[in-house]
Amino acid sequence: MIGFILSTVLTLTTGAVFVMWLGEQITARGIGNGMSLLIFAGIVAGPPTAIRTLSQTAFVTRAWSFPIVFLLLFVYVFGGALVAIEVSRSNKSESAAKAAPTLGVGWQSVSVRGQF
Repeated sequence: MIGFILSTVLTLTTGAVFVMWLGEQITARGIGNGMSLLIFAGIVAGPPTAIRTLSQTAFVTRAWSFPIVFLLLFVYVFGGALVAIEVSRSNKSESAAKAAPTLGVGWQSVSVRGQF
């Protein structure tokens, strides 16, 4: 039991250090933010496998209700996220530096937008 725990801790630690080193190498070579790229690659690698597994399960069991509900839920959540982002971009906020009353003119409203 001690050997299993020791080898598991050693393997996980070595893997984490390797991934951190790889991210630093990507950043150092100017390709981009290395850790962000590795996280993005991990996220992008998942959906094709999930879609294939879901479609194979639907064809084998002939249970089409789950894939349809899953697809509708995905579209609903993704659409809700897009709406929330757009609403937050159009909100007005008062900046502390620009909202101070200036010579009796009143408060100034500043639009807060992300720079992409």
